[in-house]
Amino acid sequence: MLTAGEPAGLDTVSVGPLPSERFILRHRFESPIRFDCQWQARPGLATAWSSDSSGRSWTLVLERDGVAAADLVSEWRARGSALSALRWAGVEAMVPLDRQRLVITLRHPSATVPPVLADTSLALPTPGDGEVVLDLASHSGEDPRDALDRGADLVLTDNPAVVEYAANRLDLLTVELPWSRTYLLLIPDGSSIGLSIGADSAAFRAAVARDAVRGAARAAEPPFWWEDAPRCGRTPDPAVARQRPSGAIVYPLRDRTARELAERIVALSHGVTAKGLEEADLAMALAAGGERAYVIPIPRQVLVPCRDLAGWPAGATLIPLIDTRSSLVVRRGVPALTVEWDGSVRLEERR
Repeated sequence: MLTAGEPAGLDTVSVGPLPSERFILRHRFESPIRFDCQWQARPGLATAWSSDSSGRSWTLVLERDGVAAADLVSEWRARGSALSALRWAGVEAMVPLDRQRLVITLRHPSATVPPVLADTSLALPTPGDGEVVLDLASHSGEDPRDALDRGADLVLTDNPAVVEYAANRLDLLTVELPWSRTYLLLIPDGSSIGLSIGADSAAFRAAVARDAVRGAARAAEPPFWWEDAPRCGRTPDPAVARQRPSGAIVYPLRDRTARELAERIVALSHGVTAKGLEEADLAMALAAGGERAYVIPIPRQVLVPCRDLAGWPAGATLIPLIDTRSSLVVRRGVPALTVEWDGSVRLEERR
């Protein structure tokens, strides 16, 4: 497990430019289990788990003084996002045995604890006793270097200039986070972009990682989770058919790396343009599959593969381009941090 910071430190942590929603979720909410950056399961609301001989029934043992199993099931059933995640993951039944034990039955056997149990849709608020106070607002939107100068204790960045700046500061520690994101070129069935160089070649991937984007990048490396994903039933959304395609290679409007990749592919293709779309518009366009191609960022690991695949057009060609990672700049004296499966950082509990 990757750890940064110090076991005992500040009572208030000032957070600079970070994906603050994800940071808050990991700090203030707890799922039944957690996965660390090496994909090892760790205790969360559940302190232990085991399966029967079939691998279909998994028993969770919840914290003795925590939420009751029946209350946890009731909470999940009241949340649309939790029910959706559980159904996509093939959970067929949830049966409390007593206050501490909960049995979950899967449609298909699993040799390991079901990853869906780490999904944030299943998380509950933590008690908060003795927690470090987070100051999330004071540096929002600032240049990370300005935020550090003004006292930010944590800054997540993919900007090499910020990493270089922090390396010259004795009061700051820089940690390279794991490769957590893959940029994918998705070409719908029947579409073509006339690429003059094979995008699935190792040389092409290495070239775009080296030359086309700023920040830490490498040629995308297997394994790729979608290649081993189970068969997933899909329900077509009639609304997506009403989207008018632009005939462009589209990408998330506010994602600099996706834009740089799309522009490089356009330069090597024939008769195509690049166009950025807002997140909601991109999701609709992707589900419709009417554009020439899509450059999209996806996690290198996912908890519920069928849920992620449901938003992609069936039969598309999937070409992984590059992997990226960020760096975490930490002020010395900050409490210990751990890095989780998706590159999120989490403040460790004080003992």
